Amino acid sequence: MKLVLAFFLLVALPVWAQDKQAPPEARAFTDGRTSFEPVPEQKKEAGAPKLNQPRVEIWLPPDFQKHEGPWPMIVFSHGFGGCAKQSLFLTKHLADNGYIVIAPEHEDANCRKFVSGAGAKLQSLRSAKADWPEKPFRNPERWTDKTEADRKDDVLFAVSSMFDDREFAKFVDKDRMALMGYSLGGYTVLGLAGAWPSWKDERFKAVLALSPFADPFIVNKGLRHIKVPVMYQGGTRDSGITPSLKKSGGGAYGITPAPKYFIEYEGAGHFAWTELQKDYQEIIQRTSLEFFDKHVKGKDITIDETRKPQVRTFWKDEGAP
Repeated sequence: MKLVLAFFLLVALPVWAQDKQAPPEARAFTDGRTSFEPVPEQKKEAGAPKLNQPRVEIWLPPDFQKHEGPWPMIVFSHGFGGCAKQSLFLTKHLADNGYIVIAPEHEDANCRKFVSGAGAKLQSLRSAKADWPEKPFRNPERWTDKTEADRKDDVLFAVSSMFDDREFAKFVDKDRMALMGYSLGGYTVLGLAGAWPSWKDERFKAVLALSPFADPFIVNKGLRHIKVPVMYQGGTRDSGITPSLKKSGGGAYGITPAPKYFIEYEGAGHFAWTELQKDYQEIIQRTSLEFFDKHVKGKDITIDETRKPQVRTFWKDEGAP
């Protein structure tokens, strides 16, 4: 029961309930550097749908002001009951190594332990707005491209905001964008990579799936539609998710086309990719950065974790040379 509860608490759920027909709108940045808040609700024409805007956190490279760039950008989708800052060790590390990293807060965001000041107050106001997923996790066969589609909208909304903002638009390299997601956030980014063909956004060049809820895509074989490099990460104690990633033949790794990678950390549980567990942060930082540097920045890097400490399983298939 405890394992099931832990799984539910940090698997990311829906985004702000946005109108499905309304296109993304630009937002105002509060300080132009670290984060931006939702724009105060504007008056709309009578009958126009209401559009909710999520808070988005931004991490910038140290040399951001010295170099106009453009910089590659990674979009992070957090886990259910987590928040944009739930994996600071990783989002900050990627930014420190030359990436703009942005993370929208989905409607279930509720990790005040990682947030202070005005951000904590904002979280308090909207905590538990989404207590359960739209479909049960135990019934992945019931999930469709309509399930948790608001999460996809949040990611695209955050990207659109960067492009539409005069201060940031020129700094983003639109040809070098990638996705990163944890738990239900992993579901979100795999869907955007093409596992839900109706969600597919070809602007994203690589996907890092951290203990992702991939079962809906395993059931419907949707992962075969992904055409960009994917790295899956799991753990030997991540019993709710990792077995479905590594299952022989029909697991997520097996279904996904190359180039692809799978890393299983010895002793890692589902929270290993959050601030709640510190033991694996260094190796997660290194392997994640290697993946993005190779497949987003195009660096000549050999990814090989075969004999590394803390790694139980490492598989890779980089396709034809």
